[in-house]
Amino acid sequence: GRVLNSCRLELRLREQPDTGDGRGLAQRRRDWDRPSTTSVQVVTSSDRGCVAAFKLSLSADGERVEILPQWSNPAAHAGGATASVVTFPQDSAVAASAGEDGRLVVMSALSGQPLRAIRAAEDTVSCLAATGACTLASGGRSAVLWDLRDLHSTSQLTLGDADGAGNFTAVAFDPTGTLVAAGSSCSRLSIWDVRKGNTTLCNVQVPHKTTPIWELAFPPTAARSMLLSVSADGRLLQWDFASSVYTADNFQASQLNAVRVLADRTLSANSLDPHPTENQVVVVSDDDSIQLASYQV
Repeated sequence: GRVLNSCRLELRLREQPDTGDGRGLAQRRRDWDRPSTTSVQVVTSSDRGCVAAFKLSLSADGERVEILPQWSNPAAHAGGATASVVTFPQDSAVAASAGEDGRLVVMSALSGQPLRAIRAAEDTVSCLAATGACTLASGGRSAVLWDLRDLHSTSQLTLGDADGAGNFTAVAFDPTGTLVAAGSSCSRLSIWDVRKGNTTLCNVQVPHKTTPIWELAFPPTAARSMLLSVSADGRLLQWDFASSVYTADNFQASQLNAVRVLADRTLSANSLDPHPTENQVVVVSDDDSIQLASYQV
């Protein structure tokens, strides 16, 4: 099946001191780690419901990338495509996936062994994000926060519903794990502070309201002051928080520097990866083309 999503499991499986450049190892994601990294393991999802892991290693001469299968769970979401897969920032040995079968599956990222399955109150779960070691946010008809600290029960909080007939198509946590952003198929952007439950801090309409928001990311270099979004038409937007008081009036959208919407064709973007220390972001489109853009803090 077609690979829909991937996440890094580890960035330093094997290192050599200054003997090669490990950039470009991830198939769909740019590896921003230091040049001594020579291999990376990724967990991927597919349109056939499969979740699988691969090890990508840079050859000794630095001329090619070797891809080795690690494990595969072909029936992780047997009822439809696996929409998203993530690892937990503070526990990369655990992964979670969401699918069109309306389930969240928590598994070992090292072996693929399922640890638990959660039935969401949705026909399909289209997007997923993780923070800490045990917290997920999912999107479907509703945006839901999941607390997985107890292996025998699950605590959940509905943050909000998508407007009209739309669904949430992207979710993201800020670097502190206290803000959750969700974008919808109707191009609406919502933000909640999880410390305040389901109180909506922002609910604004993105320009071109018939275009779904595919990806959201809070840049690490901007912490709680900025959000990046990319839509199905390839439009990349920078959302600035005017102050520490978050209201709808504190959000303004402007296109990022060096990013252009292609005039001759529309390319849907499927990956949005900010640099951990620089004011740059990588966007990958459906044709596997890569754009590098700078944003202003």
